[in-house]
Amino acid sequence: MLGFSDVKAEMYGGTLEGAVKLNLEQGKVAYGCRLDLKGVDLGPFVRDTFDYRGEELVGKLGGEVVLQGIGSARRDLVGEGHLTISQGELYRMPVLLRILNLLQLSPPRKAAFSRASLSYYLIDEDLVVNELNLWGRGLNIFGSGTVTRDNHLDLTLYSGLGKGRFPHIPGISDAVELVGKQLVRLRVGGTFSEPEVAVEPLSPLSAPLIGALRRLLK
Repeated sequence: MLGFSDVKAEMYGGTLEGAVKLNLEQGKVAYGCRLDLKGVDLGPFVRDTFDYRGEELVGKLGGEVVLQGIGSARRDLVGEGHLTISQGELYRMPVLLRILNLLQLSPPRKAAFSRASLSYYLIDEDLVVNELNLWGRGLNIFGSGTVTRDNHLDLTLYSGLGKGRFPHIPGISDAVELVGKQLVRLRVGGTFSEPEVAVEPLSPLSAPLIGALRRLLK
């Protein structure tokens, strides 16, 4: 067993730090690592990791990654982690542009999705998204799903009103927030560069709420 307790490296404009253990028995390397990412440039990372060919993304990536594997085969790699994005302009992503277009909402810079979080695990070469959250001005998107080994998307997302956008009114605000969280369901397929999005209204209140969101984002 060979261990490195203080691994540090530069990565896409940020840093990677953590610990790595290697098991060299039986002529095949098994490994495990716990790594912290700080200040990683989102655009180059997504481009290289997911074969992304859309407009360059803006943002800083951070979080924790835990990986275990045997040898160099991707199919033997498992892991989990939690990632956050800050200082972002995530509305540039084709998926979000497609969603905003379908909801007939304009994407001005002041309404950019600047923050996001993702918890996931990796198994059988698929990235399983436990929880995805994107926060925007007046509109939040959250959900879960899978990114397959060939970078195809299978996500179920929900759009809702941004928390704290309105003054709190006892007895009313909680109900508005609950309805807003279940505004519409979004089925996302395709790839990062060429997403396919279908919108499924969840209630008769969806239409007027979409109108309210339109006005908020002007």
